Amino acid sequence: MRSVYAYFPINIALQEKGRLIEIHNFLGEKIIRRVTLPDGVTAVMSTTQKDELVIDGNDLQLQPTFNSLPQK
Repeated sequence: MRSVYAYFPINIALQEKGRLIEIHNFLGEKIIRRVTLPDGVTAVMSTTQKDELVIDGNDLQLQPTFNSLPQK
């Protein structure tokens, strides 16, 4: 998952040993969006690509569900 922006730079941070994702400045919002990873899903920041979050998991139902959570 990549954060793509034109004007407001979106900042993504991993907290609590990668169990919590914080999204700062989403569409210029002042609130911090927090998404807790379900069990079996892992996330790491990519070291090769800027603003990329790599989400990995074996469960075909958990991973797509997680990908939609930041929008809620």
